[in-house]
Amino acid sequence: MALSKVSKIVVGALTTGGVSGAGAYTYYELTKETIKDKLGDKLLDFGTTDNTKWKARADILAKDQSTTLSAGLAKIKQEKDTDGSKVKGWCEKNIKNKFVSEEDSLFQEIRKYCTYHIKDKVGVVVEETWSSSNSKNNDKLKKVNGDAETKLSATMKNIKAKLSASDTTKDDNALKTWCLATYEKPFEKEDTQEIEDVKEYCAVITQ
Repeated sequence: MALSKVSKIVVGALTTGGVSGAGAYTYYELTKETIKDKLGDKLLDFGTTDNTKWKARADILAKDQSTTLSAGLAKIKQEKDTDGSKVKGWCEKNIKNKFVSEEDSLFQEIRKYCTYHIKDKVGVVVEETWSSSNSKNNDKLKKVNGDAETKLSATMKNIKAKLSASDTTKDDNALKTWCLATYEKPFEKEDTQEIEDVKEYCAVITQ
């Protein structure tokens, strides 16, 4: 990580023995990784490129029923954010905080509201309407048999079983529920089974 001018001064002082314990702590604080450093290109663009995605994040916040929202997000939700600009401003401010841990509540909120989601990065047009007459995605999964079925992920096997069941475990909405929930998960990386399942079974089928 490139050091700022201030950091270089502290480093110089440390190497010449001119810094006390307090100075060493200052150096640690200056060079400690921020949330922005940690997330890098997973963060939404703070210019105009991702305006529609910021609006989508504001829509998600408006529906958030969590009782543990931070004061900043709770205020934005109460005031209403019609274009996503308030959420974007909150994110731009809070990513400057030091990274504490993956489990830190602030980090978790930033992952949810300030980064790309799977839907944004999956590379296909995903099905979002899921009308009662649209059974193409369900049918595609239900028709997987033989060797191909053995290669299904555990998640897809479970969903297929629910779609195909003839007893009380039958759930025609199993795939829909999984896809819609997975779309909004923070994007981690391309080569995951979850991403492959979304591409294969949640994409819009036009024929």
